[in-house]
Amino acid sequence: ITNVEIRTGDGLEILESYPDDHFDQIFVDPARRDSARRYVGLEACSPDVVSAHDQLLAKAPKVCIKASPALELSAIPEVLPALDAVVVVSVDRECKETLLMLDRNRTSGQGITLKAACLTTRDEQAEEITVEANEGDVPAKAVADAPGRYLYEPDPAIIKAKLTAKLASDLNLHFLNATVDYLTSYDKIEGFPGRTFEIIEVVPYKPKEFKAFLVERQIRAASIQRRDFPLSPEDLRRTFRLKESDDIFLIFTKDSSSRFISIYCRRV
Repeated sequence: ITNVEIRTGDGLEILESYPDDHFDQIFVDPARRDSARRYVGLEACSPDVVSAHDQLLAKAPKVCIKASPALELSAIPEVLPALDAVVVVSVDRECKETLLMLDRNRTSGQGITLKAACLTTRDEQAEEITVEANEGDVPAKAVADAPGRYLYEPDPAIIKAKLTAKLASDLNLHFLNATVDYLTSYDKIEGFPGRTFEIIEVVPYKPKEFKAFLVERQIRAASIQRRDFPLSPEDLRRTFRLKESDDIFLIFTKDSSSRFISIYCRRV
């Protein structure tokens, strides 16, 4: 490689020394921590890419910003007007990065592309599944009347990128309810990008009755998951004296009528 130049100093000051349109694309990896704490918001990172938005796009028509996986995405278009695409990357079901793609030439009113890249590593090899849609084309949520035979939890990157409805539409799955990212069907989906559970039983959640259910089924240990449920897994484990288990799962959430339920299931 003969066209690499390494320069040290303030990145924005160095960038300003180049003429406009000097670069095809700029990659920015802002520092997200100092000696005391870690930052998530773009304005708190160094450099502040929000303030530098116009400067970056003057030097290149396309800019890629590496941001925190914990970044809240809903307000980003307001502070980065040239935002063209959001790519959320996960590795083995853990969100690692959020990439913000800016395009100086995007047209006014053009929708933002949402993409989830889900990487799974096996034997030093990586497999990738992607889900992608324009934000204006994400379908409405189809909600199941009742849980089917299988429960699906999408990869965190898909949930973060707000693409669960797109995935559900592609795979003919339904939401358990409109507020959570749990999907269900009567058919098993091979190669689902996330976790798949086979539902054994669905029970209404009422503490006294649920305790009797655990005794009747002889459930003394379980992995506890929850979404849109008032009690934390720790609270539930303490209340019902449940040990940890990798074989049995109890998933606490709401059904399509917003009633609290517990789903007794196993991983498949």
